Amino acid sequence: MADSDDEDNITEGTYVYWMDLDEDIPRGALGEVLKVDGEKRKVRFPSYTGRISASKLNACDFQKGSFVHLLEDDVPFEAVGEVRGLEDGMVEVELMGESRYMKPNQLLTCDFQPGTFVFWTKADEDIPAGHLGEVLDDVNEEGKVKVKFPKGKWRFKPSALVRAHVQRGSFVQWTKHNKDIPKGEMGQVLSSLNDEGKMKVEFAKGSWRFKPEDLFATEVQPGSLVSWDKYDEDVPKGEVGQALALKVKKGRIKVQFPKGTWKFRSNELRVRKIQPGSLVLWTKSDDDIPQGSIGEVIRTKFTSKTKLRVQWPKGSWSITPRDLKLLQFQKGDRVRAHDSHAIGQVVGIRYADGGNIGNELWVRFPESQESFAPSDLVLLNLDSDGVNTIKSTFKQFDQDGDGKLSPEELTAVLSQAGMPEDQCGLLFEALDADGNGKLSADEFVDYVFGGSATGSQQQALRDGFGLDFAIGEDTSGDGD
Repeated sequence: MADSDDEDNITEGTYVYWMDLDEDIPRGALGEVLKVDGEKRKVRFPSYTGRISASKLNACDFQKGSFVHLLEDDVPFEAVGEVRGLEDGMVEVELMGESRYMKPNQLLTCDFQPGTFVFWTKADEDIPAGHLGEVLDDVNEEGKVKVKFPKGKWRFKPSALVRAHVQRGSFVQWTKHNKDIPKGEMGQVLSSLNDEGKMKVEFAKGSWRFKPEDLFATEVQPGSLVSWDKYDEDVPKGEVGQALALKVKKGRIKVQFPKGTWKFRSNELRVRKIQPGSLVLWTKSDDDIPQGSIGEVIRTKFTSKTKLRVQWPKGSWSITPRDLKLLQFQKGDRVRAHDSHAIGQVVGIRYADGGNIGNELWVRFPESQESFAPSDLVLLNLDSDGVNTIKSTFKQFDQDGDGKLSPEELTAVLSQAGMPEDQCGLLFEALDADGNGKLSADEFVDYVFGGSATGSQQQALRDGFGLDFAIGEDTSGDGD
């Protein structure tokens, strides 16, 4: 779930965009909040400093201390930089020991910010499988982040980390139950990890620490856009609201609707497809939002009806949810181009013509990043949970239980899928990246989803390991 962009969160020091029209301030200008005065904010822009209504401001994705990637050809995409300041509307980023001044559309937010809970994609004696770590506010000159695990601190490239399924503030349920925590009761993650890698969760009768695998995130999360399963005079049928907080003692979620706030059980709420941070299309078009322009939902606006504030290439406007269509591809989705087997991950909108055009998506591949029109992409059913499922499936074929596959074990699987034994041997050699004669789950995933596998190899792996859910193409419709 994206961080809230509520006006109350636009505080002193926040970097903001100007979202209105004014002779002194160009639309989309980037400034810094100097002072909060009620619903007004004193903001310094490159060409103007003055008091402005918070409703006309939009918090920038990049704040001081944010970890970012640079969309520059001379910089490895995986290198992580840190936002250090703002000068004349340009974002100062320290990357690999050097300060650079960048336009916001030249940056992408890193998936791993300080405080993010993560897993390492591999394992060893110091970081056993399943151990949870926390990203620290520390990036070195190689562009690697530092992560604190129960047994120590180490540095990693982002590709070596997986974001945990629950984070600080997440609404969760325990996979078990007892007299203190009845089955189905909701709690909220409170604090940092302890030395055992456990997180503290508040439930109605108290707070306890849990291993991450003993918790699962509920469908409704802080900031979720929801509808009530019922309706009345205050909340008309189909009205969109936003989850504000969990009242842990009562087991109710506080939801804001246009006419007020009310508390609901989680099973009374339906999560909408379009959420804060979603990439969307407008069902109409005009000069400001041409057909095909991709927008990003940034805020909920409650007037007589719920509207969503959407950032488009030329500015931001408030639009009713029914007039928006969810883009088929969202940030984090695994995709491939129609004419390629290489699999990449969507990381954001690509802006062109000085930021006035945004009808393509940036896609990150293992060794590069490229932009594509949505019509040139195919969606794959694979996310971090999918990767973990693949690894679990992989282990089912590990006959001797050593956590790896031998050439014989791989051949036994793939020959049933129709691959000749000699080709199985050649494929094993390609998969065995470290050449130790054993195939690890990480080598398997890296090969299949890093673009090295040919179409016929992917088909055999799909059939042999039952990976239709991951490698199969998603042809589902979009919209809300």
